[in-house]
Amino acid sequence: MESKRKILIVEDSSASRKLLTVVLDRAGYDIVEAANGLEAINLARVTQPDLIIMDIEMPEMSGDQVLEQVKADASTQHIPVIIITVHDRDSLPVQRAIAAGAAKVIYKPASPKAIEDEVRQFLFP
Repeated sequence: MESKRKILIVEDSSASRKLLTVVLDRAGYDIVEAANGLEAINLARVTQPDLIIMDIEMPEMSGDQVLEQVKADASTQHIPVIIITVHDRDSLPVQRAIAAGAAKVIYKPASPKAIEDEVRQFLFP
């Protein structure tokens, strides 16, 4: 039997993190949660998720800074990262995340179904 695909959700808002966790857990994924960038980097190394979903605006380290470190580390550089943000497409944070290696940017508000569909595309191409 194939093991469940693992997703690391990185979101400083506990309500947003919980919503993503519930939606993706119900869709059958194994969820790991991080509340900030430093925690995310450590969890990515330890848990080796199949996908990271991350907010751009977080305390301690921004999403693009976390993304740069994930992509610079040989043990995590293969993990695709989806950025979720309220910023518009032309904003500097979004442009920095794309330059750092974001596989996809999802703009809030996004429906749970839209997020689930994007995740499925990455994990089951």
